[in-house]
Formats: sequence, structure tokens, C-alpha cells
Amino acid sequence: MNLLKPRIGEARDVIHINCYPFWKGCDMNYALLYIKDMYQRALLAGNGKKVIILEMGWPYQGHQSGRGLTLL
Repeated sequence: MNLLKPRIGEARDVIHINCYPFWKGCDMNYALLYIKDMYQRALLAGNGKKVIILEMGWPYQGHQSGRGLTLL
């Protein structure tokens, strides 16, 4: 996970994050926990700023290949 750079966080009023546990190798059964953890980390890194999840999801086909998706 990339943590927010302090200077960027200071310059923003709102922190936007994208959550894609699939590409981080997370098991589907733990995807929601992973997203919640990412959100909490963004809150901490944002030092009290509002955090909005802009994108999240799970692919509907294919399989994990390293950090990407290989279509069947």
C-alpha cells in the first residue's frame, strides 16, 4: 500500500483513495476487511481530513497473475 505523502496530505482538503484488494493478492473472503483497513490507514495518514473511496471493485473474470489480471 502506498501511504499518503505528508506534503500532499497537507495540501489537500479531502483524501481520495482507490481500493482494489484483488491486485494486492488479497483473498476474496478478506476483501472487505482489506478495504476497511485501507480506509483507516488513509484516515491516519490524512491527519483528520475527510477520506472518500472513489473506486473499488473485484473483476468478474480472469485470474490473478502477479499484480495484474490475466483474462481467461
